[in-house]
Amino acid sequence: MVEKKNPHEGHRERMKQRYLSQGLDGFAEHEVLEMLLFYSVPRADTNELAHALLDRFSDLHGVLSAEPRELCQVSGVKMHTAILFRLVSDVYRRSCLEKTKKQVSYRSMKAVIAYLRDLFIGVRNERVYMLLFDNGMNLQDTVLLAEGAVNSTAITYRTVAEQALFHRSSGVILAHNHPGGIPVPSGSDLEVTRNVDNVLSAVGVRLIEHVVIADHSYELIIHGRSAGHKASAPLSFSASTCGAEPDLAASLPADFFDC
Repeated sequence: MVEKKNPHEGHRERMKQRYLSQGLDGFAEHEVLEMLLFYSVPRADTNELAHALLDRFSDLHGVLSAEPRELCQVSGVKMHTAILFRLVSDVYRRSCLEKTKKQVSYRSMKAVIAYLRDLFIGVRNERVYMLLFDNGMNLQDTVLLAEGAVNSTAITYRTVAEQALFHRSSGVILAHNHPGGIPVPSGSDLEVTRNVDNVLSAVGVRLIEHVVIADHSYELIIHGRSAGHKASAPLSFSASTCGAEPDLAASLPADFFDC
């Protein structure tokens, strides 16, 4: 009797060779996941599991940005696999940040937005960051102010002032994300913007902008500009003009906010 040949024999090696010769461009989403699963599921056929993950999380981005505990709810996914997926997402985010941090001076809001997109890659919780700049718009530091909810009670305004004074900053850009939503500022977002502006103005530091980032769009709260949706009206701030350091105001190009 002739032994029936296993149609899946050599499949993993063929996939690896295909990747080495062609890259990922010709791979379907489930095939990309299959390849990743090779390294956490050593022997079983990973095709079915890849499809199950896509059914649960919709697309590759959804899978790689999911929380480990959510991934483990899919039959066949162990914590070993969940950590691998999370690690891939975090390593990519880290490499993007290292690349954009090498930019010495941010001479346009477009460049700042590019940095913020990398900063929020794979982040599923709401976070608020404080970007500190000297009077040449060189990025001095990026400080996480709050996570989970962006509102007036979550942010320690003393920390805002202390960080600005410690770095001897001339300007600050506030940024937070709306995961899975649209970047329309809420009432809490506007309250936080005004409070931070008042705190910074009191120590002679300019609040340059407060950026709201969503998956594929953003909005500038102070200047009322956006990409990917209709912008809200700009805010009127006395402190952000009167409290600004003259050197910083002079250093910003006239088209700085043109995105």
